[in-house]
This record gives sequence, C-alpha cells and structure tokens, in this order.
Amino acid sequence: MCKSREEQVKDLNCNVSTVAKSNYNGIMGKKPVHFGGKMFEELKINGKEILRYCETNPKYILIQFIDGNDEGGLEEEINLIKTFTDKPFAFVGIRTKRWNDELSPWKAEPVFGRQGFGGEANKNLDYLRDNVGGIKKTCSLDVGQPVILGGYSLAGLFALWAGYESSIFSGIAAASPSVWYKGWREYIRGKGMKSSAVYLSLGLKESRTSNKRLSEVENCIKMQYNEFSEKNHIKHILEWNEGNHFVDVPLRMARGFSWVLNNI
Repeated sequence: MCKSREEQVKDLNCNVSTVAKSNYNGIMGKKPVHFGGKMFEELKINGKEILRYCETNPKYILIQFIDGNDEGGLEEEINLIKTFTDKPFAFVGIRTKRWNDELSPWKAEPVFGRQGFGGEANKNLDYLRDNVGGIKKTCSLDVGQPVILGGYSLAGLFALWAGYESSIFSGIAAASPSVWYKGWREYIRGKGMKSSAVYLSLGLKESRTSNKRLSEVENCIKMQYNEFSEKNHIKHILEWNEGNHFVDVPLRMARGFSWVLNNI
C-alpha cells in the first residue's frame, strides 16, 4: 500500500524507538572491527573487504555495499533491524573504493562536481553471483536460504538494478535510491523485477534542489513504485521519510531491511 506522505511520516515518528568459523578458501586474514563498541568481523573474500555480523542460527543474509560514510552507522543499523524484526539474520557489508564507478549500471556524465559514473556495476553483480554461496557459509547459512540486497543512494540503485538482472535475491531494500540516474526510467519500463519483495523510500526534501537531474528524484521514485504496482507478484512499499538525502541513514536502511525480512 502507498500511504500519503503525512500518514507515513506519522507512522515513522510513532513506531521508531529512539562468529562462526568457516573453511571457505576464498577468505583471507580476519580481525575485529569496532564501531561504538559493537564488534564486526573484518575479512577478505576473493578480493573484496567484508564487514560481517552473524546472529546465532541466522535464516537470512543481508548484503549491503558500503563506503566510509556508512561504516560509522552500521552498529545503529543492525540494532534497529533487531528492534523492528525477530527474524534471525546475518549482515555483510561489502566495501567499495570507487563508489560512482562500482555501483553505476552504465556510464553517465557527472551530476555534481567533475566525477562521472563508470558503469561497472556488472562486476559487483558477477562477484555476488560467484561468491554468495561462500559468503553464506561464513555465517553457517544453507545455500538455499534467502538473500536480501540493500543499499543507500547509488548503492540503492545498484540493489534495484541487480534485482532486475538476477534471480538470486529474494528481496531488495532500496533506501533513497538514485533513481534520477540518466536512463533509469527507460530501463525499467516493461522490465521484470526478479525479486519478490521490494522496499523503496525517499526523503521529503530530496527533490528540493537546484540540480535539475536530482530534482527529478520524486517523480522517478513514484514511477518506480507504479511499475511495481502493475505487477501482482511483487510485494512493495514506498515510504516517505522526513528530511533530505543525508538524514537518518542507518534508520532508513534498517526500516528497509526489516520490512523485507517481514514480507518474504
């Protein structure tokens, strides 16, 4: 159901309270990483730096591509997910070093500053296809247990794109995704989403910008929602959050992941 902005913001304000060993031979040296006292395990799987959190006997795995801006909020994100759902899960954050290049589905010119988009998302999708089974094993999940791919901003766009391109993801959590991306609206028209549950969200103020491309984000997210509404097999929701693009990122991601966990 797509509630009005006012209803969803009201719901948001009312409802939110303020490791297994593996013999997977793709793993290299491991060490603990602390964010605000919460321990994640840092490892390397076939060239990618991974931050991992595993609950006891997880039944789902959450995967999110992250950069340095995300890492400081990961503990809050995990704790909020645990507040919003009782589903046992593992979480894997995959570090990106070239955000604009690694997460963009095709090349595009710069939208702000001088840095454009390299269109290398296919490499990360190939990485997930090749390694998701091994990643599951590091948290003692069976090969067939559900994978939920999520992301914020351009990583949210990557998650949506990957859901169209591959059937390995049971659900997609796209918080404030960069659906303003050039060519995105043309890409999704008539294209089939392969995931069965998709969460979308956007900040109420995100379209209030002088940047012509970014100002289209509200129209684009509505079009994305409507595309899903025309397909009965996809559970989906669009939530509106208070603030602009840079507000409450851990909360927005937690709401996305927990909604998908509760709807697959």
